[in-house]
Amino acid sequence: MALSKKAARRAALAAAVAGSMTVEAEFNRYDMTLVRLVDSDTYRAVVRLWPGLVQTIDVRVDGIDTPEKFRPSPKCRTRERALANRAAALAETALNDASRVYVTGVGLGKYAGRVVGDVILVDSSGRETRIAGMLMAAGLAVKYHGGKKDRDYWCDAPGKPEGGKP
Repeated sequence: MALSKKAARRAALAAAVAGSMTVEAEFNRYDMTLVRLVDSDTYRAVVRLWPGLVQTIDVRVDGIDTPEKFRPSPKCRTRERALANRAAALAETALNDASRVYVTGVGLGKYAGRVVGDVILVDSSGRETRIAGMLMAAGLAVKYHGGKKDRDYWCDAPGKPEGGKP
């Protein structure tokens, strides 16, 4: 379950002040705490930038596109929303169940107010999983690096090869 905005700010500030930041942040790894899902490939998160310095920002997962929940294709609105809900449920569960979540390879997004980066989940044994790869393996994301999208892609997506063009 995602934290409320106020609770997320308090938790992030307390963690930063307590010195829970890792040296890895110096190498472009920024711990993040989920506040809420914007959609299955964009997350509002509290990101710890430096001890005592936190930022609440939208983080877009780099390199993928997922079904749209809010503006699906008019051709298959119900189907795309259903896939978007599955993708969102998978992402939210994974983000909340991880022992640690961090973002790396951060850059500016094409929309103001958000960044793009590789979101990494770390389980209790220390194994790392890219959330982009997890969503792609589930058939709920395709490779995407900007440009024009096929709005009807998700109308018949199951069965298409991994990494197909959105």
